[in-house]
Amino acid sequence: MLYSPCIQPGSLPSCGQTTGQSYADEDADEVATGWEPIGEACICRPGLLLHRTDHTLCVPKEKCACTDTQGIPRAEGEEWQPPSCPCCVMHCLSNGSLLVTHQACPTPTSTSCPPERFLVAQVSPGSCCPHYVCVCKPCMRRPMVCTPGHFLRILPASPNHCCSRYVCGKTCVFCNDSPCVFTPRILTTL
Repeated sequence: MLYSPCIQPGSLPSCGQTTGQSYADEDADEVATGWEPIGEACICRPGLLLHRTDHTLCVPKEKCACTDTQGIPRAEGEEWQPPSCPCCVMHCLSNGSLLVTHQACPTPTSTSCPPERFLVAQVSPGSCCPHYVCVCKPCMRRPMVCTPGHFLRILPASPNHCCSRYVCGKTCVFCNDSPCVFTPRILTTL
């Protein structure tokens, strides 16, 4: 803004007001007498307009079309995402109104998952559209009981298998002259 020592109040060009239109015009007594005081004020640089009469923000004329919900001047046809709604797109229309639309999300490329998995939509913070991932179903298998002479082998979960798998394997049991007693054991392989 620039300082001007002599200016008529209300004669500052602003958005929504043409140059030379005066606030004094709204007061019939002042218009009738032709008296308008002259004072000092800050004015916008050439080529800029006062955004709002109650603020000191100067903007180019094209930014006078709309004012967003945060008081920011916007040009006709301008689109933006308000910080309070990451899924919204605001549009400044030619009549000065704001149009709110929601971002269109792409459809998932694949809706099927391998066995033991199911599809889940996940939305990251600050993101609007979900991304889809296959996650493991809860493991419901219980360890099996192996017959005498066999041991329980646990195969850990892997990228191809969500749950641990259980297999009975053969074990060597040595018996001397004493009675043979089998003690089952669990063997974990990594």
